[in-house]
Amino acid sequence: MGAAIKASPASPPEARLAVELASDQRGAKPRRFRSAGSSVAMYVDQRIDQATLLGSYVEEIKQGKDAPQRMDFNDAEASGRADVGGAAPDDDAAVAVLAANFGSLAACARAEAARNPRFHAVTIGFSWSPDGRAEQIAPREPALRGGPLAKCLDEAVGRLALPRFAGSPRTIEYPIRLQ
Repeated sequence: MGAAIKASPASPPEARLAVELASDQRGAKPRRFRSAGSSVAMYVDQRIDQATLLGSYVEEIKQGKDAPQRMDFNDAEASGRADVGGAAPDDDAAVAVLAANFGSLAACARAEAARNPRFHAVTIGFSWSPDGRAEQIAPREPALRGGPLAKCLDEAVGRLALPRFAGSPRTIEYPIRLQ
């Protein structure tokens, strides 16, 4: 099914899906969620399971004054020294590349789980440069830095061609959870 979606000329190259769930409970407001289309296609193709899809690729869309804002910028942008013009970076596009290459990332996590039975998850952090490279790739968990998992993830993420954009590097965090 995922292959059919990708093959259709009507499918946009970087689709994003949004779903609104209404509750039967009295007074409950509907909740909205979104995910990159490539992540849903991997689920439909049975390359990832439901728990992986929901735990790693689906995020709730929150609105209103109390909703968390996803902003990040570096010192140059904050001081006004950086060029922030041109095509804006799209975090969903970078996450879609990671999702499309989840197999190599999951292989690193499975190898770590084989070495360490207490291992269940890792969050990769890296700097996404405007020329489409991932740099400073490292697990966010201090205990996992410098070991075989960190090396494997560095190699796997370092090979990816991320979208190019104008502006300063962005920070991306990507969770990988094993069930």
